[in-house]
Amino acid sequence: MKIANIGILCGTLSLPLAIPAVFEHAICPQAAVVPANPVEVSTGVIQSVDRNNNTFVLAEQDVEITLEVDENTVFLLDGVEASKDDVLQRDHRAVVTHRGELATRVAARSEPD
Repeated sequence: MKIANIGILCGTLSLPLAIPAVFEHAICPQAAVVPANPVEVSTGVIQSVDRNNNTFVLAEQDVEITLEVDENTVFLLDGVEASKDDVLQRDHRAVVTHRGELATRVAARSEPD
């Protein structure tokens, strides 16, 4: 009798293929997949630009981060698409979307607050 009860609970006596498939996700949920480099947004003032290495330093209060740009980075100046050289200027206030150290979007303002 105990063997039959165990078999019913495990789905082996009634619909042996369907029940495990239906309840597979409820019993064994998949682990959440977290990207290696989640998207981050940083705000600050551009302190310096290294055009040879395609990097710039963004600072806000006491925190400085060095970010890289590449051929896929989108640059905006005062809300309009612009060149890398026009956007990456010392003292521009910027909002940078990035994955790790790679900037995917740099939106800067040419006028201070």
